[in-house]
Amino acid sequence: VLTKLLALDLENNSMQGELFIDELFETDLRLLSASNNIFTGSIPGDKLPKLSNLRQLWIAENVLFGSIPDEIGDLAKLNSLLAFRNTLSGNMPTTIGHLLELKTFDIAENRLSGRIPEEIYSLTTLERFIISDNDFEGTISQSVGNLVNLTDFWLDSNIMEGTIPNEITNLVLLENLLLQKNDFTGVIPESVGGMTKLEFADLSENSLNGMIPIDFFSIPNLEILYLSNNTLTGNIPDQISNAPSLRDLYLDGNALDGTIPDIPIDTLQTLEEFLINHNGITGTMPASICILRNDTINPGNLISLWADCGIPPDPPQLDCVCCTKCFSG
Repeated sequence: VLTKLLALDLENNSMQGELFIDELFETDLRLLSASNNIFTGSIPGDKLPKLSNLRQLWIAENVLFGSIPDEIGDLAKLNSLLAFRNTLSGNMPTTIGHLLELKTFDIAENRLSGRIPEEIYSLTTLERFIISDNDFEGTISQSVGNLVNLTDFWLDSNIMEGTIPNEITNLVLLENLLLQKNDFTGVIPESVGGMTKLEFADLSENSLNGMIPIDFFSIPNLEILYLSNNTLTGNIPDQISNAPSLRDLYLDGNALDGTIPDIPIDTLQTLEEFLINHNGITGTMPASICILRNDTINPGNLISLWADCGIPPDPPQLDCVCCTKCFSG
């Protein structure tokens, strides 16, 4: 009866029980949409190849368990796999590298572990690769530069390590780069300015060192840059004023020193949050920064300005009359 069924949409209900029942594999499904329910059970590898025409497999936000079976690689026409917010475990199958039409791969917020298979980096059609909030380890391969169609690369909240390869700057279509809450080390690639579509970059809570690349501030669409809680050194670049769209700049919790650069008038007009506390920055907050908060002269957008301006010590490490929150040394 169901052999001609092409699409099954069960999304956004409170349905429960086994999702992958036998009858499902008697269909010719192109779309299986069952996200945001209470479905249980595992993904049956022995039956999965029967869904050979499946394009979209959307099973996110359920209570599915077990591993992602190797047979997932037999779904040659699959272009979208959404399995985030389940309780899946085990490794990421190397056979995902067989899915040459895959554009979206989101398995965030599970209990998955192991390394990112090298085969993933051959999927040049991939646009969104999201594996946040798991227990993945290992490094980012230099082959990441092959993923030239990526718009989203989310590896945050895992236990990954190693350096951020220079090849990541080949991802010229990338809009969102989330690497926070790992143990990445080394310097941030200097040529990040080539990622001209970048809007959101979060590299916080790692062990990155070296100086802040000035190229960040030449990216026309960059709105959010979080570099908090690393071991970055050097001064805050004078070039921060070159960023036309910058909204949030978090530099707190590093080893930066020197003074805060003065900025030209009519720059950083979009800046809303500027955090530089818990560094070695001294001197005085420039009036050109304070004026971004001054609603009497020009409507100010700067809502949060945090610095090491608290007492003790007296005088404070940084003199600031316009900061919204002061921290003591």
